[in-house]
Formats: sequence, C-alpha cells, structure tokens
Amino acid sequence: MKHPIANLHRTSRGALVALAMASAFTCPAWAQTLNETQLLGQRLYMTSCGLCHSHPDLANKAPAPILSKATLNGNADDIAMFIKTGTETMPSFSVNFTDAQISAIAQFIKTLPEAEAK
Repeated sequence: MKHPIANLHRTSRGALVALAMASAFTCPAWAQTLNETQLLGQRLYMTSCGLCHSHPDLANKAPAPILSKATLNGNADDIAMFIKTGTETMPSFSVNFTDAQISAIAQFIKTLPEAEAK
C-alpha cells in the first residue's frame, strides 16, 4: 500500500516538507516581539546587511562588525547615519533605501542581542 503522501503532487510534498522543517525551528524570543517597522528593518537587514554583518561560522570571521543593540550605544539616529553615509569600508545605502527604510533597519538593529564574549 502506498503511503498517503505519495499521491500528492511533488510541489505539495515539497511544501509539506518545508512547512515541517520550518515548524521544527522556533524564532528567538527577541524576534517574536518585533513591531511592523522592525519587521521591515529585519527583511532589509537580512537581504542587504546580513552578508557582511552576520555571525561568522567557526572557520571564518565576519568581514564587518557583528551588530547588536549595543552598536553605537543603541542610538538609532547614529546607526541610521552610518547606514546612510557609509564609511571607508562600508558603502552608503542612501541610494538603495529611503530614510524610512534606513530608520527601520536601525530600529531592527536595536533589537539584536549582544554577542557573547568568547
């Protein structure tokens, strides 16, 4: 006898597998309380900032500082200014994002927990 899931279309099976995998992982507590602005900032951060500012794996260092609520003493205006103007090693994102989007990224960064000292 065939397994009941065997009759489902491949895409449906793939969707079920993806759903099962996603439900196996829970969001960190800090991510469960984000407001709309912070959620927008999270999406933008993950697609534009996370490549350089994400946590490194054991073999590689992050190419840029790991950001957290302690970044620039948690001052959202200062964080937004860095994003907008860039630095010698980080490009400006003023042409990529509106002021509201940059502010959303800064607000999201303020929700990130500080990295543990190693």
